[in-house]
Amino acid sequence: MEPATISALAALAGATIGGVTSFAATWLTQRTQARIQAITHKLSRREELYKAFIKEAAKLYADALSTRYLTSPSWLDSTP
Repeated sequence: MEPATISALAALAGATIGGVTSFAATWLTQRTQARIQAITHKLSRREELYKAFIKEAAKLYADALSTRYLTSPSWLDSTP
């Protein structure tokens, strides 16, 4: 092989390796960012659900404390 051919092939191989490396790094970065975004979204959704649960539980607890007499719900009074 001529030295010019070897030099051209080496340049093409180097450019190919560099391009594949750049593509892989970009793909991994995008994948990681998408994963982090999904985890953050799930966490914020879970926090909102927990917040709503605590709010409703506190309201029911305060109502239970303020009620002097126990009353049975209608479904509890009916016996088969």
